[in-house]
Amino acid sequence: MARGLRSLLFAGNLALFLWVLGSAPLTSPVVERTGEELSLALERMMAREVTAEWLAPRLEEAVADADVDRIEMLLELRWEFDISVPDQTVEAALAQLEAADHWTQSALSCGSCMVEMTSCERLSQIAACAIPFELSPAGDVNALRRAGMTALRGEEVDRLDVSLALVGLGSTAAILVSGGSSVTVKAGSAGLRMARRMGTLTPSFTRVLGDAARVDLKPSKLISYTSGAVPLEAVLDTAKLARLERISGDFARVVRATSASEGMVLLRHVDNAEDVAKLARVAEAAGPATRSRFAVLGKARVFRATVRLSDMAVTALLLGYAALLQALVIIAQFLSGQLLRSALPR
Repeated sequence: MARGLRSLLFAGNLALFLWVLGSAPLTSPVVERTGEELSLALERMMAREVTAEWLAPRLEEAVADADVDRIEMLLELRWEFDISVPDQTVEAALAQLEAADHWTQSALSCGSCMVEMTSCERLSQIAACAIPFELSPAGDVNALRRAGMTALRGEEVDRLDVSLALVGLGSTAAILVSGGSSVTVKAGSAGLRMARRMGTLTPSFTRVLGDAARVDLKPSKLISYTSGAVPLEAVLDTAKLARLERISGDFARVVRATSASEGMVLLRHVDNAEDVAKLARVAEAAGPATRSRFAVLGKARVFRATVRLSDMAVTALLLGYAALLQALVIIAQFLSGQLLRSALPR
């Protein structure tokens, strides 16, 4: 009777497994996590990683290096996860932050940062001084003016910088090829331009943007376009501009969820257009804490957290495992019975 019940249970599990398998659960075994699921997954991963043993030496190292942005991020992690750190380390870190805030008293320092972002001392200075100018149409016009003068001198024009500026101006005028929010695309294109000037774009992503910027640009008509003498279509092929707009739109989602300065730093984790879309999903789930998630967990672990096995795939795997285990038990019992019978005297 016991053997019959085990066989019946095995047959039932096998039938259920085959029925689930018939619904093709492994056709799309991996699905994207929802924003809430992704946020919770990242929180769990961070809670396991950020401990006193992990945080204290890194905060001491950041203080020794006078790395103000890293100090600020590590202190935020300390408060977020309630980590105990030696008082003298915290006091030294806070002293560094207070000393770094003195740049706000210098209009000259802010003006220098606005003109050349590589001279900015920290992310908050970029946010306060450089970004407001670059996010305005004046930033795009200034980029086109520089390119136009370069073309008049017969020198090589930075076509990517020009294309991004034209995306920004086009979105300001609501002249969008790919549709969507003009404000969103404007923020993304300006952020990408600034990130390139800061050197935070990876070589592979720079190549991707360079390919997207091949829009049949006519540099000789830039000055005429900025003065309103010719339409955008006279300067480039607007149909080819759509891919650059889509990338700008995805990056703008990152900027909206974090900030423009944080977004530019996060571009260090981007190698292609697909990475920008993944980064946008993470940013919308983690918000201002996105940079710390990448700093602690790394790009590979963060991007892996954006997906999970589908419920049907998990069910199929569990049922298959159970059926296999039951089959092995039945075979083992049969073989042991055979051995026992052969060993007993007749």
